Amino acid sequence: MDIGNGERRVEGRNAASGRAAGFDVHKDKEPDQMAQFFRSPAMRRFAGLATIVLLIAIAVLSLLPSGDLPPVEGSDKVKHFLAYGSLGGAMAMAFGPGRALRAFLITIGYGALMEVAQALAPTGREFSVLDEVANILGTGVGTGVALALRR
Repeated sequence: MDIGNGERRVEGRNAASGRAAGFDVHKDKEPDQMAQFFRSPAMRRFAGLATIVLLIAIAVLSLLPSGDLPPVEGSDKVKHFLAYGSLGGAMAMAFGPGRALRAFLITIGYGALMEVAQALAPTGREFSVLDEVANILGTGVGTGVALALRR
């Protein structure tokens, strides 16, 4: 029963005593507004731009000789996880509803392509299966976060 202002009163019978019981349920509209924001065309455009920037940044950082990379503390695998998680999430947001699997697969393919390019480029870098595993895990988490934010 609607009692105004988005609140409902749920009524029923107490199973043990058979007496009438009721409580108010407050309908919170905040998550709906947040989901609408993440589904908006402006957010999709921003995510598309972020995807392009991330694709370029990942390519540059992947193909530079390891001696030319800026020194950053932390595990190489964590860096891969974060980079590809960001890319997967941005791409899933940019592609829009119903296309998260496509974004996931494209991001994984891009990660594999970068690993192969490292092996072929004369930069002293090599292909690493563990890097690709970190890429896949990061992509899965990033895509999952994008899906959760849009719901």
